[in-house]
Amino acid sequence: MSWVNHTARSAPLDTTPPVTVANLTGSISNNGWYISNVQVSLMATDNEGGSGVNKTEYSFDGANWSTYTVPLTVTNEGTTSVYYSSTDNAGNVESAKNRSISIDKTPPQVTINKPANGSEYILNQTLIASWSAYDLLSGVASATGTASNGSTIDTDTVGAKVFSVTATDYAGNNVTQTASYTIAYNFLGIQPPIRSDGSSIFKLGSTIPVKFRVADANGNYVSTVVSNLTHQKITDEIFGRIEESISTSAANDGNTFRYDITDNLYIFNLGTSGMATGTYQLSINLDDGTVKIVRISIKQ
Repeated sequence: MSWVNHTARSAPLDTTPPVTVANLTGSISNNGWYISNVQVSLMATDNEGGSGVNKTEYSFDGANWSTYTVPLTVTNEGTTSVYYSSTDNAGNVESAKNRSISIDKTPPQVTINKPANGSEYILNQTLIASWSAYDLLSGVASATGTASNGSTIDTDTVGAKVFSVTATDYAGNNVTQTASYTIAYNFLGIQPPIRSDGSSIFKLGSTIPVKFRVADANGNYVSTVVSNLTHQKITDEIFGRIEESISTSAANDGNTFRYDITDNLYIFNLGTSGMATGTYQLSINLDDGTVKIVRISIKQ
């Protein structure tokens, strides 16, 4: 009789944990900040001849773990840490790894204090630029304005102006903020014989001298204003009292004021011979974009 010795063969021993790789997908800037949501895909492999991957887990705090089944999407701005680890069928657990994901989808915030949006400043007024830019995430990489913060803004020309500030953060987000403002003359008022309260009455056929003065912020008279006069009848009624003072000069052609350097006055001699009795609105249109209005009445 012969004996056959049967020796049982055991499965290879697996003592090597799996290896997990995290792949990140999103729009990334040059310095590592993402400017979009980020998709995190986890891929685990076991060693050749090993028992195979049993599960992959992830955590956002390193303490509370969930089983990974589909790619994760990180949407929160700021820095998020994703922890991950895999276990094979032999029970080998991979040491936890983590990837830090920095997201900044928001451009910097720009505040323009001066010039204030919608504000009016006087010709040659001292105006100091005041603005700021900040970013709570990646930080401000650059910020430039029409004038640098704390510097003097040019106010030596009149009209509508726009002040702008452009800021860019380290993630590449940028924004431009603007403030619209006006540089205007210091209008010193309508001069006699017209009263600014609208109570002046003139006789039909007379020539009415429409006069005004302007200055800059320092009180210097300005002789370079381009201005014209328009008028519109608003009612047949007559208000106020008659002004006997009339111009000794002939009525002007056209509607443009002339400058009298002796008295520092802008003057337009308004002829009334072609007008009807009633009350009129006179509009003085200045090249700074403003319109000065006064009311007069014409009586037979």
